[in-house]
Amino acid sequence: MSEGATAISCLESYFGAVPDPRAPNATHRLGDLIVMMIAASLCGASNATEFALLAQERKQALSRLIDYDAAPSHDTFSRLLRLLDPEA
Repeated sequence: MSEGATAISCLESYFGAVPDPRAPNATHRLGDLIVMMIAASLCGASNATEFALLAQERKQALSRLIDYDAAPSHDTFSRLLRLLDPEA
């Protein structure tokens, strides 16, 4: 198993129990969005606009961890942050 796959497996085991508050037709997987936000935070991002920008500009690097066709918009990250249960 590659280092990236191991990291994702650890993240999925940690965040896998977080309930997905989004509509059933959501485009991006919840786990992928969480990975994007964690990666962006580690790079200094602190808001939804910066999360979306990193997901767009660093797609090649992030593709080692997750697979996505188009980067989520800042609205997607903003909505998710409003909907997520902080206790979960």
